[in-house]
Amino acid sequence: MSIKVEQIVAKEKSSFLGRQAAVNSAEADIAGFNWELNRFKME
Repeated sequence: MSIKVEQIVAKEKSSFLGRQAAVNSAEADIAGFNWELNRFKME
């Protein structure tokens, strides 16, 4: 019984980490876009 619970917890944790990585990646893309935009304004 406890093994099944641990598997569920591990699965939830990995999907949470996957979502976290996707969010971090999206934030990095936005930051890069903003940096390009600011550089363009400077010129």
